Amino acid sequence: MRKILFILSLIPVLVLGQYRDIPDVVTKVATAAGSFLKLETSARAIGMG
Repeated sequence: MRKILFILSLIPVLVLGQYRDIPDVVTKVATAAGSFLKLETSARAIGMG
């Protein structure tokens, strides 16, 4: 009985967890917000891509 209740309570989590609200148009808002910091990129960061 406990196992059935656990499975029944898990089904909505799995179903609703798949829903993602992805906008049709992805804007690049706030991508240049930190450009004034002038952070240097290290060799390790460049190697990581």
